[in-house]
Amino acid sequence: MPSSWSSASNPVPALSGQHLKITKIMCTVTLVFIVSQAPGLVVTIWSVVNPAFWDELSISETILCEFMVRMYLLNNICNPFIYGFWDSRFNREVKSIFRTIYTTIVR
Repeated sequence: MPSSWSSASNPVPALSGQHLKITKIMCTVTLVFIVSQAPGLVVTIWSVVNPAFWDELSISETILCEFMVRMYLLNNICNPFIYGFWDSRFNREVKSIFRTIYTTIVR
């Protein structure tokens, strides 16, 4: 192994607090994306592999599969909460927007 690859001679700088926070946000967003997309993808692939897939399902199974196909919407619902939880600036801006809307409506 060349000496330039050695971690002792070329240490990797530690992540700053802000970089670590952004990394956590992106990991959370990615995880929610995968969890919300995977069920629909599985149902879609299975229905392509088995053309009679939808015909063979009971009513409750059809409802479940339709729900799974539309779980991608969960990602759109969760993202604002993720950003609101992790990012104080985003949280502050959303509160400001809702405060403005509220004061406009109440007047």
